[in-house]
Amino acid sequence: MDKEKELVKFFQNNKGYTRILTLIFKKYKSLGKLTGTFELKDLTPEERRILAPLHHKYFEAKEAKVSIKKFVNYFCSGKFEKVDFARVLSIYFKRF
Repeated sequence: MDKEKELVKFFQNNKGYTRILTLIFKKYKSLGKLTGTFELKDLTPEERRILAPLHHKYFEAKEAKVSIKKFVNYFCSGKFEKVDFARVLSIYFKRF
């Protein structure tokens, strides 16, 4: 399995990513690139856990304004280095 599909499977198996990826995908569709920020209100405990590595303040936050670039860079490092995150979004949302 290629890394993009592996990351999609990871996201599908971890439902805490649903709102995050939806907001990133909407921004990507409107701007045509992975840039800008997304805002989440009423963070769930799972979303806080996901965002906390990006900034410790999210660990207890009720809302978050997150840089898309920072989020993508976090996931495109380590095991998923050099993953095409736009392709990941396309596969996740089934749009090729």
